[in-house]
Amino acid sequence: MARKSHTTLILCLAIFFSLAGPAAAKTEIIINKATNKLYFNSNDTIFKVFPVATGRTPALTPEGQFSIVVKLVNPAYYRLNIPGGSPRNPLGYRWLGLSVGGGGVYGIHGTNNPASIGTYASGGCIRMHNQDVTWLFDHTPLGTPVKIINNPNLKPAWEVQQPAVAEASKKDISQKPSSRPAEMAAASPKPAVSEKPAAIEKPQVNQALQIAGEATGQVLLQSGLINRSNIIVYFATRSIIKELAQQQ
Repeated sequence: MARKSHTTLILCLAIFFSLAGPAAAKTEIIINKATNKLYFNSNDTIFKVFPVATGRTPALTPEGQFSIVVKLVNPAYYRLNIPGGSPRNPLGYRWLGLSVGGGGVYGIHGTNNPASIGTYASGGCIRMHNQDVTWLFDHTPLGTPVKIINNPNLKPAWEVQQPAVAEASKKDISQKPSSRPAEMAAASPKPAVSEKPAAIEKPQVNQALQIAGEATGQVLLQSGLINRSNIIVYFATRSIIKELAQQQ
């Protein structure tokens, strides 16, 4: 009976965490006009760095804190009546409109002049290579904050984590000898291994049930880790814990 209850508990927990799902990544875009670089920041870490083109003069590209309010595929260039998707279109194949100007005046977009990327060439928008802006478009949700600055001395505080660099760092760490003295390692007591799993004391179980009932469920609901549909799994798990407590 106890084995069956343990198995059911494990299954409930597995379903619970699969329904909770991963948390959404926090994204941010920073554009430095001084270096003509765009930083795509995900969860407080620079994930991508792209070269861009900004305004021909510093005043053309606005500075400040904005957000992405419009996303368009194959935007038309109405000033010269060039349809979207045309290789002659100076906006390229993607448009991410900034809140300054309402989303249709200033934006991050592609280009039909890739040689201009990295220079001061635009009328105020931020140009990118078409393949770069396509990636940015696919990974940037509406509402993403965008900060435009002009600071030649700025060094981003985040650490650039490209997959290859991260993997190389892991290998370097694994190959380095331990800095812990051998005598300290020898003197460290080894944890005792119990032949039998420790019995669950009733007071501990009751206390855990009280905490789970009065706090944990509400915190999980309010935090968004679980929703109304999978809260049933949470209460089923509590019932099984109660059953285990009664068997002690």
